[in-house]
Amino acid sequence: MRVGAISGPASVLFFLCGIGSAHAAGIPAMPAPPAAPGEADFPLSLVELPRPPVAQFAPAPGIALPAPDGRIPLGPDGFRYKVDKFGLQIFVQPGVAKSVTRPGERVSLRWKDGGAERQVSLELRQDKDKNWRAVPVSALAGTVGDVPIRILDWNFNGAYNDESADAVLIGESRCAVPLEKTMYIGKYKVTFNLTPSGVKSKAAVEQMPDSPMMPAILHLNMRRAQAGLPPRPLDAALSAACQAHAHYCVVNNYFGHPEDPKKPGYTKEGHELGGMNAILSNGRSSVGAVDGFLCTFLHRIDLIHPDTDAFGIGSEGTITSINGRTKRRTLGKWEYPVLYPPPEMEGVPLLFSNEMPNPLPPEHGNKPAGFPVTATFQGKVKVTGASGELSSIGQMPPEGSDPESWPKGTPVEAYFSSPEKPTALGNLNSICFIAKQPLRPNTVYIARISYSAEGKGDSRVWWFKTGSVAMPGAHGIGPERRTPKR
Repeated sequence: MRVGAISGPASVLFFLCGIGSAHAAGIPAMPAPPAAPGEADFPLSLVELPRPPVAQFAPAPGIALPAPDGRIPLGPDGFRYKVDKFGLQIFVQPGVAKSVTRPGERVSLRWKDGGAERQVSLELRQDKDKNWRAVPVSALAGTVGDVPIRILDWNFNGAYNDESADAVLIGESRCAVPLEKTMYIGKYKVTFNLTPSGVKSKAAVEQMPDSPMMPAILHLNMRRAQAGLPPRPLDAALSAACQAHAHYCVVNNYFGHPEDPKKPGYTKEGHELGGMNAILSNGRSSVGAVDGFLCTFLHRIDLIHPDTDAFGIGSEGTITSINGRTKRRTLGKWEYPVLYPPPEMEGVPLLFSNEMPNPLPPEHGNKPAGFPVTATFQGKVKVTGASGELSSIGQMPPEGSDPESWPKGTPVEAYFSSPEKPTALGNLNSICFIAKQPLRPNTVYIARISYSAEGKGDSRVWWFKTGSVAMPGAHGIGPERRTPKR
């Protein structure tokens, strides 16, 4: 996966170091932001990350050094640098090199911004064109309930409170989520009031209303956070409609989207919001349905859509209804492809979960197939000229290595779908591989795709590793399905 870049300047003091707390690093206390009703202190401390994170919303984060010499654009003056045969030389004053750094080294930069001291820590890398790039390696660590979070200075400006530009790691995820002022973390709605340095930050933390579907939304949000997508809340009205449709299906021994007004249990909301505008699972719990949908191609998109603001979930008997379409941001726009499984994810299931309608070609029959690998684009983005390949390799690529150096591996026979060459059912503006055979357990796979989005050529390369489970919550090729009476 392509990673961040270094482009341009920064300042008064440069040094290589380990990272301790914000106070130990010498960052002065910032004035406390004004408290809003319900706000309380939100303690944060600066920590070093054991591994650099990845992200979907900014596959090339940070700053880039596009020329042999120039300034790293941090602080009022910037740090002068020069690239030569020895590596990257960074100067604290004209003509005096403070340090020579090489790919993989960790660097901390400090400078004064008015009366406040700023600090950025990063790991330097080089891409296939020998351009220097950087990824963040420090974060402000805190806790919401029992969920650890780490806030990243993703745009490398020395501040940790830039909404949509900075990022958050939630739980044990390595895939960063864009920072939003209000986020849903575990069972809590958190409204942040962060200072640039994190010192004396505040937050209003409110527990979300209890619901029988709380385990399902927590599980879905955990999966979204793993993919670098913002967790979202349950919507009470949508969930009631989904519950009504699940009840309708059970009382009529039926499995399908439309409701018949003449049959018991019919409701207008259940028909429209819980049936026609939702995805349906039969044969799993509500939590199991989440994983089952993520093992599909077409139904998966409803759960990993970046613009979804809230979900409705309802479940009764073996029927689960999930609505992730109604509450979407009408002005939302994401220009990046959402990759699933996300970059560097481990424990990926092995199998495609049967979905109806079935995107597999008729000649595949009832044989098992591999876990779908997808790259989904914003619906209005025109994607052309897509191509790609899926391959397996022996072990994970070295940390921080350039994807161009990764082995080609063993090609995997797969069904390939793109916006120009979709399945018979369409493909929801996605590029997709579905291996013709189940993926192998405990194996590293590399996905490579090239495409043109709105006329601009681009590509993605990422790896993931399978686990030993064919499908979460199931031992066979897919969830049990019963044939409903119509």
